Amino acid sequence: MLWIGILTVVIIYLLALLCIKLVGPRGLVINDNVPDEVRSVFPTISRAMWWLFLAMNGDTDRLQPVLDYYPIGLVLLAAYMVFSSFAVLSVLTAVVCDRMAAVSEEHEKKAKAEEHDRILQIKRRKLEEYYDMADIDKSGSIDQDEFMCLLRDENLSDDLCDLISMEKQELPSLWRMLAKGERVIEQDGHRIEVESILRDDFIEGLISLHRAVKEFSILRLEKRMAVMERRMLRIAGVLTARRVSRVDTAASGHASLSSERSHYSRSPSGMERESDTSVVVRYAPALPNL
Repeated sequence: MLWIGILTVVIIYLLALLCIKLVGPRGLVINDNVPDEVRSVFPTISRAMWWLFLAMNGDTDRLQPVLDYYPIGLVLLAAYMVFSSFAVLSVLTAVVCDRMAAVSEEHEKKAKAEEHDRILQIKRRKLEEYYDMADIDKSGSIDQDEFMCLLRDENLSDDLCDLISMEKQELPSLWRMLAKGERVIEQDGHRIEVESILRDDFIEGLISLHRAVKEFSILRLEKRMAVMERRMLRIAGVLTARRVSRVDTAASGHASLSSERSHYSRSPSGMERESDTSVVVRYAPALPNL
């Protein structure tokens, strides 16, 4: 919009200079026989620009003396009016219309975004209600029995299908997708860990069920997989090092025991000394106190 205005002013200014040079008070085509009313049409640059601006909008009364004295000016004026009307003003109109269309599109996008947020809020509230209904023991998580109990309720399952746009026979498959947490339960006097669905996983998982997969999400998933792979390799390396260390310790202990046995088997005197020492130690409590 600003550039169109600047372009219009520049064009009018250049044409005003041309008019002053040609038919101004001291113009190139002005001689002594030219009437004063023709000389006074373009007295200054500002007045010339104003007359040309009026001519752009179809008002040519101020230019009539020049047109009457110089008939060729009619052709030039017609060309100027065509150029200004069908070029500058058309471009100006196009820019204004394009700007209005952009504002209207932006307003429409904003309205759609607000409507989308409103629908998401409604879905969140309904899913929170369904989660509270499914969490029978109020433990803050849903186990598989509670989840299947929710699906067996005809009214709740139908409402859930309408809310997340799924078929009823597909609902049991949601357990594998949503069960990301764990909870401890008592069973036959033992504490065991079972899979469960947390509140955030239940709500966010069902909201993003039909959301389009973006490249950013894939890259984030690949990064998490790479981090988990590095951690698993690090853990495997630590376990391997511990196993090797245990094997080396057991081997060194076995080798030391074997060397001691071989030493005493080759030295009878050593066996006698060991036997004598063991005898002394064995009967040491029986010696009288001196």
